[in-house]
Amino acid sequence: MIYGKLVRDRVPDIIRASGKQAEVITLNLDDYYIALKRKLLEEATEFSDNNLPDELVDIYEVLIALVAGCGIFWDEFEEMRLKKLDKGAFVEHQFLVRVTE
Repeated sequence: MIYGKLVRDRVPDIIRASGKQAEVITLNLDDYYIALKRKLLEEATEFSDNNLPDELVDIYEVLIALVAGCGIFWDEFEEMRLKKLDKGAFVEHQFLVRVTE
């Protein structure tokens, strides 16, 4: 079976331990970042389709890797998140329908 996707670090070992072969390559940084963005979309789609909290864990793990790929530390990312709170969060369920003049 051909997958052609980014997987968690231990997945090839888990596959091999089950008696199967796993062919993997190590991506360069540019291709890795592209693969991470694709993985984010994949995981977001899976969450949207299944509504399983486990998929949110995968999204979070990909997000951690993407933040590092942007060259910032997690605490810097969190600081950026906090600054955006001047616009609020997403707790009040606000859905903007239209703006008129």
